[in-house]
Amino acid sequence: MAQESLGHIKLIWNCPSCGTQNPGPHKFCTTCGAPQPADVQFEAPTQQELIKDEKEIAKAKAGPDIHCAFCGTRNAGDAKFCSQCGADLAEAEQRKTGRVVGAYRTGPAQEIICPTCGAVNLSSALICTKCGSSLKTKPVQTPVVPTQAQSAGGTQSKARVSPLIIVSILFAFVVLCGVLFWAFTRKETTSGSVTEVHWKRSVVVEEFGPVTKEDWIDNIPASAEILSCEKRFHHEQDTAVADAEKVCGTEYIVDDGSGYGEVVRDCVYQVYLDFCDYQIDDWQIGDTIVLEGSDLNPVWPAPTLDNTQRLGEYDEIYTILFDSDNQNFTYTTSDENLFTECQIGSEWILNINPTFNSVVSIEPVQ
Repeated sequence: MAQESLGHIKLIWNCPSCGTQNPGPHKFCTTCGAPQPADVQFEAPTQQELIKDEKEIAKAKAGPDIHCAFCGTRNAGDAKFCSQCGADLAEAEQRKTGRVVGAYRTGPAQEIICPTCGAVNLSSALICTKCGSSLKTKPVQTPVVPTQAQSAGGTQSKARVSPLIIVSILFAFVVLCGVLFWAFTRKETTSGSVTEVHWKRSVVVEEFGPVTKEDWIDNIPASAEILSCEKRFHHEQDTAVADAEKVCGTEYIVDDGSGYGEVVRDCVYQVYLDFCDYQIDDWQIGDTIVLEGSDLNPVWPAPTLDNTQRLGEYDEIYTILFDSDNQNFTYTTSDENLFTECQIGSEWILNINPTFNSVVSIEPVQ
């Protein structure tokens, strides 16, 4: 996924000493003069506008700030020596960058009225710009009604699932799995005699001729005749190409580590290619020849073919009916050798799944 830059905005930081909200690039608090801490987190302002001044854009692109290891002074990302003490910044640590600050918002910022003097402030302000009063609202205290247990001197803990309940649920699940496994795999043995047999054999006859198919245009053989095409979504990629549609997500702000934030969005290019119907000479199913019988001598169909035909897939299925104490069972197999052993009246051991009352295997009585 490609990341596209829309520009930069100026972030803010809150002074830990007095709570004043300051512009991100400012090294010192505009109210109390306290230095910006090295570990302060920049935040997105309520009013967000892309920077247009070229000099300020260059500052935003200079890289994350460098804090001098000797005096702690904050320096621009492209500085080589400390602006305060002149120390070499080659070994100094740069501020961490890349944190997603939040979504990028356009439009006017919301406002808040100072409860002390009535001045209008931005909703993100912590103190009034006119009188300096705190704009933080105190949370409303909701009276707690004591429960019967608390009234009696007891305490009420947060509701939680009892370990016993969890163990019981797991045990029930294991039991259910065991029951299902037993139901599908259990067997009962009985004996039965063969009363009827039936076989069915089929063979596909393929014909060579014009066939209509569909595929992406790059996969179509050169010998094919293209009938019609339409554009369809094929894949996504990070780079732009012809016939690609650019799709981007919501804009968001990434901390540059310099008091500025880069407004970016993640984009992909949805590529549409020609998906076509085409005609080509190829083998296709022309007919299926079937033979059936109720004896123990199955034979394969042997159709007469011309020079545009060939034999395709073969299939065989054998059905044997048993009588076991006046109860009828049916067994189906594709094993010709087993089938031809099932003489009418011969005795067999039937392995039955009683859950489904079906024969799962047979064995000759020794």
